[in-house]
Amino acid sequence: MNKSEPRVFSILKIVKDILVENEKFDEETKTLDGHEIIIRANLDLTIDFAKAETYGAKGVGLYRSEYLFKGANKYPSEEEQIENYSKIGKIVGENGVNIRTFDLSIDQLDKEIGDRQSNPALGLRGIRLSLTEKTEFRTQIRAILQASFEHKINIVLPMISSVSEILEAKKIFEEEKQALISKNIKIGDPKIGVMIEVPSMVYLLPAIAHRVDFVSVGTNDLTQYLLAVDRNNSRVADVYESMHPAVLLALKQIHDVCHQYQVPVCICGELAGDPFGALLLLGLGY
Repeated sequence: MNKSEPRVFSILKIVKDILVENEKFDEETKTLDGHEIIIRANLDLTIDFAKAETYGAKGVGLYRSEYLFKGANKYPSEEEQIENYSKIGKIVGENGVNIRTFDLSIDQLDKEIGDRQSNPALGLRGIRLSLTEKTEFRTQIRAILQASFEHKINIVLPMISSVSEILEAKKIFEEEKQALISKNIKIGDPKIGVMIEVPSMVYLLPAIAHRVDFVSVGTNDLTQYLLAVDRNNSRVADVYESMHPAVLLALKQIHDVCHQYQVPVCICGELAGDPFGALLLLGLGY
């Protein structure tokens, strides 16, 4: 494999080679005992989906909407967002796309808006920033609602750490939905999911199970926060271990709770892109 290819292509090849019974690629990627394994792409760029699809990707599990900033350090317009979300929605078709709302820290915004944080990973970022910059969050919600009119598009909320954040985000969603309906603007009906990447949510899953439509486990940040290690700090790289027993126990608990409450759950993160990690996740029930 070319080293420049994203890991998603690597794991798709691995699954195709060792989990599918037929020598020819089977669109219903199944284990030998008949369990279907649905693999989706994680994308920044819309153009990357075509290649992922050739290896069997079914839709987009996570679309990183913050790519729209493209170094501009300012929020994209509503029109630009509608165009972009509609484009990826059209490309993926019935398999759908989960659009993660802006997962940014305030440091990444224009200097007139943001300020420097000593520890961005623990600061004003993800849903915390969205609920602070509510005007821009409402703009993004409106854009997703409109883009979902003829496309299968869902919403994923990043860095959720409390039930109140979900309630506030859903309140904004409903307000913008009703406002668009009152103006006779055509909209879809996106499902709302949350990223489980902050340890507090591992314990609060039973409390939010009836409030969300699905769960996406962000293994990268979950590992970082569980082990108190900066995954971008080379000096502690040996401490960052995605297969640490505590991480695996958390993943097992998340799966079991979601299964108990019948909440769809998927994995998002580098662990799913690791050949051994992918098989380990299958063993945990994902």
